[in-house]
Amino acid sequence: MPKLKLTKTSIDRVRKPGTGTVIYFDTETKGFGLRVTASGAASFIVQGTVSGQSKEARLTIGSYGAWTVDDARRRAEEYKHQFEDGIDPRDVKKADEAAKVTLMDVCTTYTSRPGKLKASTAAEYKRHVEKVFAKWKDKPIASITREMVQERHREIVDNGLEGKRAAPASANAAFVTLRILINFAMDEYRRADGEPLIARNPVAALKHHWAPTGDRTERYIE
Repeated sequence: MPKLKLTKTSIDRVRKPGTGTVIYFDTETKGFGLRVTASGAASFIVQGTVSGQSKEARLTIGSYGAWTVDDARRRAEEYKHQFEDGIDPRDVKKADEAAKVTLMDVCTTYTSRPGKLKASTAAEYKRHVEKVFAKWKDKPIASITREMVQERHREIVDNGLEGKRAAPASANAAFVTLRILINFAMDEYRRADGEPLIARNPVAALKHHWAPTGDRTERYIE
């Protein structure tokens, strides 16, 4: 790999490679580099080995122009410190993105899997999220707590969805949906250490508190 003291002046003088991609590694900061494509697009990268691993990791910091050389160099140093601490910044990024996944995101992903659910079942799950859990649907799914589950379940059992009448069967059905979606999220999304994003399903708070629904003639469906 060619080396170059990365400065604004030197980068502006770099020529397009014509074909393929060329990476210029900085002569001052080890592992810090500039990747230039055949079209002339340039972006900063950092390369190094995560402590405890044998394979090198290469990360894109950002495009030249959106990032100055100095800012990109500082970010490269931050990543190198993480390498030394045994942290792969790529895992951290994935974990950060996973932590932002909303209840509605999970519902959409779960119900959109080809051939997995009947259309009527998928529609029912979406209805529960959009109506029963309307206040939660755009919040991170990992933010749902046992206390929130218990309180919302009790509200619907006692007052129904819109305060019309008690709806124990509807409450139970909606929280079965929520339990399924959170279980799915626990399998799909991970923290930076590889552990599930959600350690325990908060719907487990209802294990001994599901509402008695009586016989079929006494049940009410919204």
